[in-house]
Amino acid sequence: MNPEPDLEPSKELSYLLGVRYGDMRLMKERYVGILVKDKDFAEEFARCINVIFSKKCILWQDKRGHWGMSVSSRIFYEYMTLPLDLHKGIIEMFPEEFLRGFFDSEATVNSYNIRVGITDKDVLKYVEWLLNQLWIETRWYEFESDRKNIGRSYIMSNGSIVTCKKMRYTLDINKHDSRLLFSETIGFSIRRKAEKLREKLKTLGVSK
Repeated sequence: MNPEPDLEPSKELSYLLGVRYGDMRLMKERYVGILVKDKDFAEEFARCINVIFSKKCILWQDKRGHWGMSVSSRIFYEYMTLPLDLHKGIIEMFPEEFLRGFFDSEATVNSYNIRVGITDKDVLKYVEWLLNQLWIETRWYEFESDRKNIGRSYIMSNGSIVTCKKMRYTLDINKHDSRLLFSETIGFSIRRKAEKLREKLKTLGVSK
């Protein structure tokens, strides 16, 4: 049996809340976990879970090479499924950790920007507000092409068929100084994303 989770404000809990609005898996009204391709992301998730539960959780790897772990706790599940407004108190005590968890989950890094795109407009607007509080400028997009995709079905790489049911909203960090500030104050737990961002910043001459 798992020990009771420590839900007092902490950097680890704020990070997990960031993942909750990204890649977290919430299952059967008691299981909270993750299944991702980056081992270092899974390791950081597990580290935070270990702090919250004061126990050692073990990672596992599936046939596709993805890394996962889960913990069984109805209390923790119920906390993670609360409305965003009830999470904001802890998030705003440790915004950098929340944003790192969210961007670990959702961000892509390319030659021009750091980009996240999700279907929950309220969550993305809140992320934008948090970034702006840290002096990180953003740009908001509602692409007409995304609107036209609603109702269309796609075959995924694993063979499953997914139907686009909601509009997807996109947020970019594309100014040089804002990307540099993001790298210095928030960053990524995922090494490949962190290294790609550093490479782009060096190429543009805005990082040592």
